Amino acid sequence: MFNYDRKIGDHNLGAVARFTRDAFTKTVDLGNDIKNGVSRRNQALAGRLTYNWKSRYVADFNFGYTGSENFAMGQQYGFFPAVAAAWNISEEPFVKNNVPWLNLLKVRYSWGKVGNDQLKIGDNNERFPYLYTIEEIWRRDDRGNLILDSNGQRIPAGVINGLTTA
Repeated sequence: MFNYDRKIGDHNLGAVARFTRDAFTKTVDLGNDIKNGVSRRNQALAGRLTYNWKSRYVADFNFGYTGSENFAMGQQYGFFPAVAAAWNISEEPFVKNNVPWLNLLKVRYSWGKVGNDQLKIGDNNERFPYLYTIEEIWRRDDRGNLILDSNGQRIPAGVINGLTTA
């Protein structure tokens, strides 16, 4: 972890950077899917840059560059930025001099992008959603039975009346 704080006159600057790498292996309640026994791995680089002038006007930039093994090759990493600006009205002289009981009044706007690798289908956590099982590629009825064509052959998922669907 890297941390930097510096005061130059009325200006305050800050920076933080952090790298993490995690692995978690589940060894109980795996069910009947071998994918559930594979370690969950994540790694991330996160950072923050801050600036304020006399603690009145504040600007922040945050980012995360995060990777998860739960996604297909080439899709495992995402960049998640965030920005914020604030005006600490209670630090203005006209407020400090006229409303001394007001300790903190701040107006803040922020925007950010977030991500999540904890995917669910119904009530189940989904591992490696880009993979499929052989069972999943054949069409089935509402009860889970295979649907066969007039020759008794299995019909691939995405095919209805001989036509491929998107």
